[in-house]
Amino acid sequence: MKYAEFFESILDNNEEIVETFKPSHKRFVGLTILRNFLTSLIALVFPGIFVLIVVLDNDGNEITPIDYIIPGAIALLIVLGFIFSVIARVVVYKKTYYCCTNKRIIIRRGFIGADYQTLDYDMIGGMDVEVNFSDKIIKPNTGTISFVTAASPLLPKTGASYFFAHIEDPYETYKRIKGYTSKNKDGKFNS
Repeated sequence: MKYAEFFESILDNNEEIVETFKPSHKRFVGLTILRNFLTSLIALVFPGIFVLIVVLDNDGNEITPIDYIIPGAIALLIVLGFIFSVIARVVVYKKTYYCCTNKRIIIRRGFIGADYQTLDYDMIGGMDVEVNFSDKIIKPNTGTISFVTAASPLLPKTGASYFFAHIEDPYETYKRIKGYTSKNKDGKFNS
């Protein structure tokens, strides 16, 4: 099974992988880069305005290099922040995988190392599918499936900590995962 090697080290005895998922690269990385680029571009306007004010308001005084150091340093920090955000997003994408087993869902992600988050099917109190505007305008069709725990239910859209983000064909994927939770509750996985 595709991506199974990323989960084998944490599987329990008699636990089998049913399906694995990888988020959409275009949505996970591409849209974030675009959003951060636009934010950085807007932020670069402020050091530019500062330099413009210094140049226009010099009253015949000589403009010194020190007049450019602060806005230049701010602009450099904005550019470096953008570059770091791109690198971080690519690294996190390479480590992000989702999995459904015959017992639970597993989320793998991380920056330095790989972190795992699991939720047993019998602890799932509900599931939500969210497809927002950016999911619709960028192909392929993506969305986020959120899992609400039975132990501490969350109101919709308040930030469930278990989610499969940027999944392709979210409604079909939701139906399949819902089927896995039903099979677990009916005992069909264990037979």
